[in-house]
Amino acid sequence: EDEFVFDFVYVENTFDDIYERSLAPLIHRDEYGAPGFMDGVNCATISFGNSTSGKTYTTEGSGPSAKDGIIPCVINGVFEAIQEKVSDAAGNKRRNMKWRHKLSVQYVEVVDEKINDLLNPKKIELDVDEQGIEHGLGVRDLTRKWVDTMDELYHHFRVGQSSRTAFRTEFGLQSERAASIFSLELHQVSTQLPPG
Repeated sequence: EDEFVFDFVYVENTFDDIYERSLAPLIHRDEYGAPGFMDGVNCATISFGNSTSGKTYTTEGSGPSAKDGIIPCVINGVFEAIQEKVSDAAGNKRRNMKWRHKLSVQYVEVVDEKINDLLNPKKIELDVDEQGIEHGLGVRDLTRKWVDTMDELYHHFRVGQSSRTAFRTEFGLQSERAASIFSLELHQVSTQLPPG
């Protein structure tokens, strides 16, 4: 008999509660010192459940301009962490440290085993490129957008949301039998400048 163990079940919690307990430790070092996304660790959150159980709401939030949902919370958290690193690097001028970063986003949808590029809806039925995994999600010709600001990242997220495939079901119009992957990739370099 299989046994499943849960660390925690969210019943009546806010997105702030979910962020603090489950997402912030993926972005920053956790309370035990384990590294997170800002330290170069690959991180993922997965939302699964029955049809109409609230996966899209939990993941994407309550509407097109909403700042709730797992993805908007992660966007906020990543940019807070970037600002913190920029401030820390600026405070280390005495030690001649410089921190630079580049952040990119890719957003795909898998529908009936077909991969669609949500950041460029003209790119549909893309192929998996197992050799090209160093280019992000390992999908040939997938769009990658480089972002400098939180607003730019939110813009690409909203563009992707509006490109999702919708199906008519007995419960109404919704994304059904479709999975999406919202991927952030952070490139960062810390350099020691010569004294002087």
